[in-house]
Amino acid sequence: MSTAARIQPYEGTEPYIFISYSHRDYERVQPILRGLVSKGYRLWYDEGIDPGTEWPESIANHLGGSAVCLAFLSPHSASSRNCRRDLPWPGTLSCSPCFWNPPR
Repeated sequence: MSTAARIQPYEGTEPYIFISYSHRDYERVQPILRGLVSKGYRLWYDEGIDPGTEWPESIANHLGGSAVCLAFLSPHSASSRNCRRDLPWPGTLSCSPCFWNPPR
């Protein structure tokens, strides 16, 4: 999928959903994100990190500023240190997991 077709991550002061996923699952995640955006939800995911920005700091700031976290959990995300770090500490933020079976 081309970069032009990617969803623009939300930046602003309105409530938004923080999206956590493995880049290896991008093709499976993108249609779901498009559906959420079409229903009026504001989404932020790591495509919103500008080059040269401190990655962990940006993730922490956006996670902390979000209304909810939607984590797409798969074997790929389970093996990703970055995905595991995206998940909030219990009791600090509502996080809704979306589980996927391994691809066949």
